[in-house]
Amino acid sequence: MALRDIDTASSRNAHSVRSITDISQDMIHMSAELNALVQEFTLTNKDR
Repeated sequence: MALRDIDTASSRNAHSVRSITDISQDMIHMSAELNALVQEFTLTNKDR
């Protein structure tokens, strides 16, 4: 029974790691897109 619990916990852990990896890849992609959008803006410092 203990080995079955360990196996179940290991499977859940592996699934969580895959999910975190997928989310991390999505965030990297979104970060690159956001960076590209931000680069389109130019800020100027005008003296008044």
